Amino acid sequence: MVRREFLTTQWKRGGRVQHVPLDPTAAECQLEQEGLAQGADELGYDRAWARSVLERVRERLRTQADAGSRRALFDALHPEGGGELESYEVIGSRLGMSEGAVKLAAFRLRQRYRDLIREEVAQTVADPGEVDDEIRHLLRVLGG
Repeated sequence: MVRREFLTTQWKRGGRVQHVPLDPTAAECQLEQEGLAQGADELGYDRAWARSVLERVRERLRTQADAGSRRALFDALHPEGGGELESYEVIGSRLGMSEGAVKLAAFRLRQRYRDLIREEVAQTVADPGEVDDEIRHLLRVLGG
């Protein structure tokens, strides 16, 4: 049989465990750092997602331009690697088009780009009503 005084002195209130002092300031700093690291990871993930959406859209536009024999126009309006954009007049004279036709083609390309972004984002959400919010989020993470 165990003696009563042994129970009260050794086991009462965790008497057989090592006590670790709690420093609230250190704990808050650690939680804050972990939160910042998690936020940075989430932002990096979101940016990678946004870039991949835009790259898929660009590839779809390029494929559609190839199918419609408009690849030269696409390349002129959307230069590879962020190259220098020529004026509509220069593009038109090089491709045998009027400046107005190039402007119209650029307008239609931007419209198609917007539509394809919506299609890509719509594939990532459960509810079609969330598409606009996701597009705003995409723009926010790319802008900041």
